[in-house]
Amino acid sequence: MRLCLSAAAVRVAWALAAIVDEAGKRVGETELLRRLAIVAIEDSLPPPTLPAVVFLMVAHCKGLPLSRDQVTRDAQLL
Repeated sequence: MRLCLSAAAVRVAWALAAIVDEAGKRVGETELLRRLAIVAIEDSLPPPTLPAVVFLMVAHCKGLPLSRDQVTRDAQLL
């Protein structure tokens, strides 16, 4: 969690996940997943769910759409 400000980190994660490009493609989810793994390792010990986040990151890059529940779980890891 960034500086122990978990509520703010979750708000930022939701804002990042909501970013779309000019064509309307949801690009923020990819950025959230990519950064989440790095932030988790930089700020604390890797959480036990890190392998699942990395899997979602790779699968999403290959076209797997994320559900709202998956984004919520990912945001809570911050």
